[in-house]
Amino acid sequence: MDTLDAVQGLLHEIGPDVGCRHRFEPGSELSFDLLARLGLLRSIDRTVPACVEHGCPLLGRCAWEADFAGKGARRSGRKFRVTDAGRAAAADRRLLTRLVVDTLDGQPPVDALGPEPRSIFSLASDLLEADVAAVDDRTKGAGMTRRELGAALRMLAAAGVVDFTADGLEVRRCTDGAGAALTDVR
Repeated sequence: MDTLDAVQGLLHEIGPDVGCRHRFEPGSELSFDLLARLGLLRSIDRTVPACVEHGCPLLGRCAWEADFAGKGARRSGRKFRVTDAGRAAAADRRLLTRLVVDTLDGQPPVDALGPEPRSIFSLASDLLEADVAAVDDRTKGAGMTRRELGAALRMLAAAGVVDFTADGLEVRRCTDGAGAALTDVR
């Protein structure tokens, strides 16, 4: 199963219910923040339901359950609902692929990729440098975490835009026709 299959599976599994990053992100290669950036998930920022209200299967076993039990605690950005676009993408792999490529390809630091392999550590370093420069200039930084970068690269690899080499430690832009699967998507 590739990352786009995992995204579709996650969207199906959440369905009309509440998706909690504490339940679904650990052990996965997915980033709820990236899925929200893609418009597939929407953060529940007001009236965040307690775990017991949406019948979380981790009740009694989750370290974060107490965070959602009381009123007034900062809980936004941790529980999500699938958007209309997310439901459509869950049902249509081509639509999901198009959304991923149109949103992520050409965005920093993915835009820095060429046909020569580049270390994933150097891409992460680019994120850090952009964030440090943003603090110095009081501007917006790269806006992507390392977890989001990893998830974005895996989604673009599943879409045929990038290719991992050297046991997954380097990534390059596909130039050998691997992105041909996208011709009918764009």
